[in-house]
Amino acid sequence: MPKLLPRKRKRRKSRSKGKTKKSPIPNRIPLKNRPLDALDREEFGHWEGDLMIFSQTTTNLITLRERKSRLILAIKNPSKHADVTAKNIISTFYGTLKDLIKTLTLDNGGEFAQHERIAKKLQLGTYFCDPYASWQKGSVEQGNGVIRIEMPRDIDIEGMSQYRINNMMRNINNRPMQLHDDQSPAQIFRKMVGGDLTGVVALQT
Repeated sequence: MPKLLPRKRKRRKSRSKGKTKKSPIPNRIPLKNRPLDALDREEFGHWEGDLMIFSQTTTNLITLRERKSRLILAIKNPSKHADVTAKNIISTFYGTLKDLIKTLTLDNGGEFAQHERIAKKLQLGTYFCDPYASWQKGSVEQGNGVIRIEMPRDIDIEGMSQYRINNMMRNINNRPMQLHDDQSPAQIFRKMVGGDLTGVVALQT
């Protein structure tokens, strides 16, 4: 009864009414517009991205996973600010490595608000999951679960160097996967790029 409600309203407010929250992502392109080549995993170069958060710090990890090989990268990121996040994604692939990435699928977090800057610098397409549907980028979400075993939420991420993180990712990327007939993501990735990974330190293979 209304009398027993904490604020004694005559009528309870409907949760469905009110202003719709505006997306923090300008000019976002929905996932349904992503090329079919990215959907069936037959073509190399389509990636998914996410952010892994840790306790009591703004430092986080940008995680990026290639959909065909399942190779996953983890990049130490000092804040969730969109400009910082975009800069670190760009620096991972900028230059000759931009040929390794054709599309990037993201969620609707404000940290990815500068996706157009990423798309322009790396000459790729950026696509976004439906709201509250992070399962639509399931490859990177599953990869995050694997990383959490090595890097739980309460770990001292501040005290970890990118070199140490790279070593962890190298171990993960070299584990055989049943879906690859017991080849590792690193092995599949090398085949896709012609076997020559000289100078590709950022890709942690």
